[in-house]
Amino acid sequence: MSPADIQEQFFQDNPFSSGIAREPWDNDDPDVLSLHQSAYEHVCRLIQAKNQNPQAALAGLILGESGSGKTHFLKRLLDYTQRNDIPAIFVSVKPLLNPKKPMRHLLREIAVNLERVQIPKEKMEYPPAEKRKGMLQFEYFVTKMLQRYREDKPGPDLQGGISHLKSLYRKMLQRYRKDKPEFDLQEAIAHFKTLYPGINENLLRAIFTYGDSSRQRLILTWLEGRDDEDHVSILKFPDREAMDDADLEEDAHDIILSLGMLLEYCGMTMVICFDQLDSMREQNLIVAFGDILHLLVNESSMLPLAFIRQNTWVQRFSLLDTAVIQRLSNNIDLLEGCTILQAQELLKARIESRPGFRDSVEEKFQWLMDRMGAKLKEGYMPRRVIELANDAVLHSYETGPSETGHGAISETNVPVPREPDIVAFFAKEYSRERDKVVGDFSVWPPDAERLLKTLRVYLESRAEYDALQPGEDRFVALTGKYRNTDHQVDCAFIINTADHHKTAQAAFNRGVKFLQDHPDRKCYYISDKRCQFKESWKKAHEAKEAFEAHHGTVLFLGQSQAIDWYGLTSLIFKLEAGDVSLPASAGFRTATAEDFALYMEKGFDKDLLKLPDEPPPPPVDEELLEKKTFEILTRSPMGFMAVALLQSELKKGGVNVTRDRLLEFITQRPDNFVLHESTDDNLVLLSS
Repeated sequence: MSPADIQEQFFQDNPFSSGIAREPWDNDDPDVLSLHQSAYEHVCRLIQAKNQNPQAALAGLILGESGSGKTHFLKRLLDYTQRNDIPAIFVSVKPLLNPKKPMRHLLREIAVNLERVQIPKEKMEYPPAEKRKGMLQFEYFVTKMLQRYREDKPGPDLQGGISHLKSLYRKMLQRYRKDKPEFDLQEAIAHFKTLYPGINENLLRAIFTYGDSSRQRLILTWLEGRDDEDHVSILKFPDREAMDDADLEEDAHDIILSLGMLLEYCGMTMVICFDQLDSMREQNLIVAFGDILHLLVNESSMLPLAFIRQNTWVQRFSLLDTAVIQRLSNNIDLLEGCTILQAQELLKARIESRPGFRDSVEEKFQWLMDRMGAKLKEGYMPRRVIELANDAVLHSYETGPSETGHGAISETNVPVPREPDIVAFFAKEYSRERDKVVGDFSVWPPDAERLLKTLRVYLESRAEYDALQPGEDRFVALTGKYRNTDHQVDCAFIINTADHHKTAQAAFNRGVKFLQDHPDRKCYYISDKRCQFKESWKKAHEAKEAFEAHHGTVLFLGQSQAIDWYGLTSLIFKLEAGDVSLPASAGFRTATAEDFALYMEKGFDKDLLKLPDEPPPPPVDEELLEKKTFEILTRSPMGFMAVALLQSELKKGGVNVTRDRLLEFITQRPDNFVLHESTDDNLVLLSS
């Protein structure tokens, strides 16, 4: 290929367009096994030790600067447990936002991760773990637990092999021969209460009734800590709506402890990884995080791993409990920069990962090395290496070969970002984060804390709002001033993500009271459409009508708008953790809060406080969508296509589908399609 052809192909499908690794579960970027090998082997030994001795008080601290490859490290640990068929559950925890809810935060993050698939069916390279493929982590855990229970209580109806969770439940929960005893739930609960006197009985009931498909969704939302009246009416569990904050924290604490007991019982380990900890700056958040670590360090079968920058650890986390600091300090690993060989291996692996590049990898790799010149240096973090390669690709496309004929770039000719560049950069970052949420919407359940964080950032970027303050009660999340033409009025924001008629009614009544106090006031009620608002809730509907009659605004966020909100949350998390970089005169610099504020003011064009007027999208014939997508990608000269262009081509072929629905469709079919990040838009490829 000519240099111009190589240059064009790199620009069309840039393997280096993003140096930010995706979540460990869906990260298919290539790995460099020699990178951080010592730290990786050490943590693997910790997992083995915890698996062999659940009572050992172990924890790990992994120190690494921004871009050092923490997320790739998590992916490698996940692969380690799956490839070696280690009975482990893997949990990746997003940042804590409310210091009053550490246990509820941890329980929700555990539950959301339990709903991830243990090993995707398409990952056929894990032959030892064949029975785990396609199972939710929760199903895998329940299966292991019931296998152990069958050994303890080998009743006649529990004999025989287990091929899948459903067949086990069929044997346990159905009387299939009159002369065989039926599974006794009370006997099973009594058995575990004898082994573990303090165990949570409701957790046992949830596990032993999960085989009833009509209860599975309810059981998972209960485990997430959601407040749903069906937990009371159907599962017969205590009503969380009647509990105060202290009771709810104790309830979550009790369930986590009980999970630890059952993990030990069935010989499993739960590896709990805390990432983006650099975003926690307030002392009360760090103290609350210390409570989480204290529980996990001393809890059986749970291994906490904290990923954080070295300076942040030294400067901020001295507030942690001395015992916790000591446990973490016993197992410290440092993620260091790349050697030149490792950096080159990383770049070559990225090139090889693109299907259209595999016919001439060495030729393309050498072209890239010529473009980068002497910029690649010993000790650069993996993200810096990727960013330099990305800059070489984009700079070469814009300027062509240099006078030397090699097109090498220097530290001095990387442009300083101007305001429009910063705004455009963040617009692409937001689009990428939003697309990730679309593809993994289930791990972003309705969450009042995250909605509040996003709302506050959004309002702070709007000139018409100021004097924002936290609300003074459980219903009003935020108050402030709203300038309406020539005068200011008080405003309030109610965020409710509970699935309970009493909570919804009380929240609307609180909004009515706020609006009655002064006729000029402005009040919003914000919820997620995934939170039910049943027609049978007569009093809640009456309260809603009264709220609207007083000119209150009701926002039930549909999936598309919820994705708008949570996509911004995800971007905020990345920014606060120092995981967003901008090109600068010396190469790259970490994006600042001021950069982000500029984007929110001048570039963020979504109105989060207004529901879209367009009608719901028409239903999609998925069989036709799959057929047309395959045909379009097959005839594409490069074998891939940008999402926006694919959407346009599908419309020409008679398939009208929204971008969100198309992304959801693509990510749900990894056997057939692959989604890749690229310079201007994500790319869809046929799966190899």
